[in-house]
Amino acid sequence: MRRFLFATIVVALIGGALGLFLWSPGGGSAADAPYRLATVDRGAITASVRATGTLNPVTTVLVGSQLSGQVVEILADFNSQVKEGQVVARLDATQIRARRDAAQADLEQARADLGMRRAGIDRIRATRLRAEATLQDLSAQRERVMAQLADARRVLERQTELVSRNIASQAGFETAKTQADVQKATLASVEAQVASQKAELVGLEADLALAEAQVKSAEAVILQRQAKLREAEVDLSRSDVKSPVDGVVVQ
Repeated sequence: MRRFLFATIVVALIGGALGLFLWSPGGGSAADAPYRLATVDRGAITASVRATGTLNPVTTVLVGSQLSGQVVEILADFNSQVKEGQVVARLDATQIRARRDAAQADLEQARADLGMRRAGIDRIRATRLRAEATLQDLSAQRERVMAQLADARRVLERQTELVSRNIASQAGFETAKTQADVQKATLASVEAQVASQKAELVGLEADLALAEAQVKSAEAVILQRQAKLREAEVDLSRSDVKSPVDGVVVQ
């Protein structure tokens, strides 16, 4: 019974080994990958290629500065990713800042000078208005004195005629003559004041023209100093070296 059982087990093992050998794919070894079933479909075939060599950029952009000076800071290195407008280096801008501050101070001084000159124009115009009003008053006063002088002369003529006819007294004649002389002197004084006032107006007109010319000159100075300030500010902005494009630093 034992022999029969042993013989049966041996026969079964041999049969199993034979069956495994016959049914194994391609009759290969057990280390080979077995077949795999899958549904056929369409797709792209990707081919990977490995190579060695030097990579060259398609487009090379040289980044520099329009100013010359000492580089005090570098903010990008080899293989750094940079964006357009990104600061990659800085130059020493101490002197440029000092020049900008001086230009700003000069501009403020020029603006203050322009304000003073415009105030001077307003003052001259106010003085001219007062002089014109005074001239009008003197002109009216002259007309009044001329009328009084004409009346005094008529009185003097009547007194002269009456005295010649021995009708009026000598005292009345003297009074009329004195009054005529006073009005004549008063008219001469008013005439002198009118002439003086007219001369003052001419002088004020000349001062006003000069002040207006000085204002235009001050405005031109402001434009010049604004240009100098803008120039300093542009130089200051150029002290920051910026990348003109998006890219990678290759050198």
